[in-house]
This record gives sequence, structure tokens and C-alpha cells, in this order.
Amino acid sequence: MIDKSDLRTAWDVVSPFVPPALGALLGLRYATHRSPRDRMVSWLLAVGAGLYLGGAVGEFYGLGPRVTGGVMFLIAMLAMELFAVLVAALRQLAADPAGAFRRWLDAWLGRGEQ
Repeated sequence: MIDKSDLRTAWDVVSPFVPPALGALLGLRYATHRSPRDRMVSWLLAVGAGLYLGGAVGEFYGLGPRVTGGVMFLIAMLAMELFAVLVAALRQLAADPAGAFRRWLDAWLGRGEQ
């Protein structure tokens, strides 16, 4: 028979994974022009970044568990956007390496179209 202490133990094991998973899921809803495989890989990477970096920030600054959970949520949500940009940049680079580099350099130097 499952009693209350067993459920609490199970929740204590699962609870660190909930904020980054929800944050990455919220960031995923805007990833419309990507394949399901790209979405899953970036979601897993964002959850991992939220867990690792959020825990590191919470440990470094001595934050409580609730604030650390919020930091994990935000980092995972922002990591989804970062990975979306990274995937788009890598696809441009794979399709046309010289043209992509020229466009990026022009954008960096402010020589874009007016």
C-alpha cells in the first residue's frame, strides 16, 4: 500500500525536473518551423541547461528552493530560444557557407540593406 511518505519521496525525486521542463515547453510553443526531431533535441538540451545552470546559479547565490526553481524555469525557456537561433544559423551555414558568413558579417558591421 502506498502511503503519504512514499508519495512525498516520489515528489522529492521528481520536483527538480518540473520547472525546467515546463519552461522549455513554454519556449517550445513558438518553434513552428522545425522538425519534431529538432524540437525534441532542443527541448532536452534546454531542460538540461535549466537543470544544470539553474542549480548552479541557485547554489552560487545561495537562493532558496523556490527561487532556484524559478531561475531553472527562466533559463530553460531562454535556452529554447537560444537553441532555435543556433539551429537556424547552422542550417543557413550548411546550405550556403560563404553567403551565410557574408550576411552575418554585413549584419555585424551594419552594412545591411536600408
